[in-house]
Amino acid sequence: MWALDRFDVICRMGNIWFSSPYENNVPIIKAHSMIRPGQRSRYVLQCDRYGAPRPGRGAGIRKRKSRKSGCLWKIIAEALPENGFQWTLQHFPDAEHHHHNHNPSTDAAAHPVHRRLTSPVKATIQSSSRRVGIRARDIGGIVRDHFPDSVYTKRDIYNARTRISRENLGGYSSTAALIKLFDGKEIPYVAKWAKDEPDRLVGLVWTFPYCIQMWRRFPEVISFDNTCNTNRFKLPLFQVTGQTCLGTVFNAAFGLIDNERLEGSQFLTNGVRTLLDRYSTRTPDVVITDFDDQMKKALGVEFQDAQ
Repeated sequence: MWALDRFDVICRMGNIWFSSPYENNVPIIKAHSMIRPGQRSRYVLQCDRYGAPRPGRGAGIRKRKSRKSGCLWKIIAEALPENGFQWTLQHFPDAEHHHHNHNPSTDAAAHPVHRRLTSPVKATIQSSSRRVGIRARDIGGIVRDHFPDSVYTKRDIYNARTRISRENLGGYSSTAALIKLFDGKEIPYVAKWAKDEPDRLVGLVWTFPYCIQMWRRFPEVISFDNTCNTNRFKLPLFQVTGQTCLGTVFNAAFGLIDNERLEGSQFLTNGVRTLLDRYSTRTPDVVITDFDDQMKKALGVEFQDAQ
């Protein structure tokens, strides 16, 4: 039995290395606690590898991994009245709970208990993720600069960014959150939903008030251009641009479709035509595109009088 100097050691025990006259470099977790008149007065602390691995529920093709090693080490922390309510550690009567069945870890990152996401770290990850194109590895370096004692891995940063993105979506899917944003900001759009899955978005054409303003001033020439599937929706992104009287280019509309076949091009061109009619914009005299035969056919149907 030995006494602990401060109660906050118990409070922080799950986030530090437990160093005592008995054990060194052993991460522990708080398993159970007991409250006596108004305050916690008893904790059961155990190794974070305590217990046997749970059996897998799969067919057994791939061996299930677990951090549990069958370790039975645990100890009691109590605030005893005979000791002036100073926190005291004591062993369980059974000797099987006195020893670990594994060697001490050399790296704190080996234990999830030391890699729990704290509010300051989460705020740092969230602010850093606003930079376009920044990688999880780069954010990990920023976190280590701000919190030198942190032991987060690249996978922890990646998972944290995913969790933050999910929270920002407010429980909606990516496409549902986008439609909700468009409705809230009154952004004009034309959407297409899958026939067999009414909640799955397969096509979207949208524009912005400034684009409409420029489009109505310079409707003579529009250009259709396709980009790679580099967006989070994994859908081909189309960009519709126009030309001013000075020969400069402006964005007129944007489109996402689930395929680059004829039906996808037809939806895109029909969506652009719908936006033109909705805002009383004159039909273009010239339509520019690449050598995509499917897009040429769709444009020939929607803009028959254009060159």
